[in-house]
Amino acid sequence: MNEGVKRLNELLELTYRDIQRLEHRMQRSANSPLSISELHFIESVGLCTDRPCTVSELASQLGITLASVTVAVNKLVGKGMLEKTKSLIDGRSVIITLTREGMRMFRMHRFFHHRMVSDLTDGMSEEEVQVLLRAMEKLDQFFLRSLSDDNHAEKEERP
Repeated sequence: MNEGVKRLNELLELTYRDIQRLEHRMQRSANSPLSISELHFIESVGLCTDRPCTVSELASQLGITLASVTVAVNKLVGKGMLEKTKSLIDGRSVIITLTREGMRMFRMHRFFHHRMVSDLTDGMSEEEVQVLLRAMEKLDQFFLRSLSDDNHAEKEERP
């Protein structure tokens, strides 16, 4: 492994840990009763801006089962972060929305991400930002391929 690749690997590991530590610090400073996973779940609900967000859509978007989404939703309803209502169009569907407190947590978390990206790109030329975007897209594609390979392997292992 050449020195540049070795350093990149170290930076990716450090960055991942630092993001987690900062998210935990932000969570504690806001006196949030939520775990980081719950904050990310709330973020997914908050990003459903162009239409009502259903349990099925969240499961698909997050790549988790309907049962897992239902458990998470019920837990966050109990914590006063989400509200559930039956769809007026399809009575089988459950619409998930943020409460006022859920919206506050969503905005706080989005602000953290905005600050992180703004600070990262501050002073970069447009060309440098485009190179960074291409690198991040390649990293994301690696994760998606790996997740897809894992899902395929899990299905093959089942009896």
